Amino acid sequence: MAVAAALRSVADIESFMIEYYAAWGGADEDRIMSYYADNVTVQIPGSLMQGKTAVREQFVRPFIAAFPGNRHFVKDIIFGRDVAVVEFTFKAEHKGPFAGHAATDARIELPGCGVYEYDSARRQIAAARIYFDVGTLLKQIVEQHRLHARTEEPTAAPTGTIAAPMEHLAFVLDLTELKRAEEALRELESDFAHTNRVSMMGELAASLAHEITQPIASARNNARAAQNFLDMEPPDVGEVKEALGCVVGDVDRARDILERVREHIKKAPPRKERFDLNAAINEVIVLARNAITRNGVSVQTRLADGLLPVHGDRVQLQQVVLNLALNAVEAMGSVEAEPRELLISAEPDHTGVLVAVGDSGPGIDPEHLECVFEAFYTTKSSGVGMGLSICRSIIDAHGGRLWAEANEPRGAVFQFTLPGGSPDAGV
Repeated sequence: MAVAAALRSVADIESFMIEYYAAWGGADEDRIMSYYADNVTVQIPGSLMQGKTAVREQFVRPFIAAFPGNRHFVKDIIFGRDVAVVEFTFKAEHKGPFAGHAATDARIELPGCGVYEYDSARRQIAAARIYFDVGTLLKQIVEQHRLHARTEEPTAAPTGTIAAPMEHLAFVLDLTELKRAEEALRELESDFAHTNRVSMMGELAASLAHEITQPIASARNNARAAQNFLDMEPPDVGEVKEALGCVVGDVDRARDILERVREHIKKAPPRKERFDLNAAINEVIVLARNAITRNGVSVQTRLADGLLPVHGDRVQLQQVVLNLALNAVEAMGSVEAEPRELLISAEPDHTGVLVAVGDSGPGIDPEHLECVFEAFYTTKSSGVGMGLSICRSIIDAHGGRLWAEANEPRGAVFQFTLPGGSPDAGV
């Protein structure tokens, strides 16, 4: 797949990041420091450190003293070229001085995000921007400590601890870098979504060639018919007009297919607009029709009557439906004795719109219904496990939800919701 070429040394970088976060669970400074390059730059809320000595004394040492045995649960990793963006949850107990507070044994849990520039040759972090909500962290310390003791004299912040203003729990943080990280994350997600679309178009090359050949062949036959009607004595002008009208229709069909492919291949920023979801789903079926037929799958649609307006990026939402449909077709490839049936439905519901893509394949282990959306989780021998992760990020960005369930009587069904067609409906 095209995505494999775009993600250089994915397994290597992923393994490195997991090892790096696991190292923080101990108290071995040297082990943690081995993951940083000599000239590393680390930025956390309220502090910028340059060089390994500064990182050790101002960040690593005071942090593992305050939160020994802390754990980072990695939720998601998104890769660029030599860049990793990691979303994690930090859990620990407050066992040492932190920001002017002595140990309280308070249990801490808060989300965070790290943007890491990775030197793949040295297997080290060259630069890092780590974001977590210091205000929430200190609030948890204070609130949990008050449950056990109403009064406590705060200790002065020892040299090297990470300090933060505490008066009335008010914090002023420079969010410029956080916004830059969020923008970088959105750009990486857009890049992966584009790579995924190009990959799908590559897989559908034979199907698309067949879809385009049909209207071209029909146009040729209608053009020849027009010639024959002109050669008649006298020429049958009425039949000529009808045949030429069919030629125009055939050319328009071919153009529409090519336009759909071009929209999926070109790299463009997300563009949200109001469109008819029913028409968008029918266009997806045209793109995948030959692949569906070739695999002996019968497809049915159950779409809402009339228009089904939604507000979002038409290409990205078509990408989700196409990805789910192709996954369903592939899953049913192992079914021999039973019918291979694909059902795509779209209908209004209390959240706005509900779309479902169900199959009659072998289904998904109930314990893995959530795992399938994790990055790099795959059951395919040729897959890299990014398709469903990208689909979920697209639906999340549209204010919806994507999940999987067991289908009845067999198979799996993937469903997602979208807000209604109003531009103000959460999109």
